[in-house]
Amino acid sequence: MSGNVFESWEEDFVKRSLVDYFVKENGFELIKSNTPPLKNLDINIRKENSEWRIECKGCKNGNTDNVRTDFNTGIGQIVEKMDELNINYAIAMPDIKQFNNQAVQIPKSVRKLLNLYWIWVRQNGEIYTESP
Repeated sequence: MSGNVFESWEEDFVKRSLVDYFVKENGFELIKSNTPPLKNLDINIRKENSEWRIECKGCKNGNTDNVRTDFNTGIGQIVEKMDELNINYAIAMPDIKQFNNQAVQIPKSVRKLLNLYWIWVRQNGEIYTESP
């Protein structure tokens, strides 16, 4: 499946939507770190006893040709950050069929073992979270 979709489906749009939702609307604190395993993590947020490590994916210039590769890269990137059990890990991506088609290929049992959430970002910036 290839082609162009909503032009703003770039990774930066996904990141901005998550920061708006978690930090601005729900009071999470954005945590920056330059040391492994948090180095190069797209979003790390914390509020009280809840911490999330999130890798964001998007479609450069609205082009969906590389969704499979980008999704698989995101899986590898977030797995590298999984060093603690009591953290919510997630991949955030546009809520489009190309990413949905990739996400359904990951068995729910694997997602439960990894505590891996999907965070879907809609065209209007609204997000929803799919539990493992």
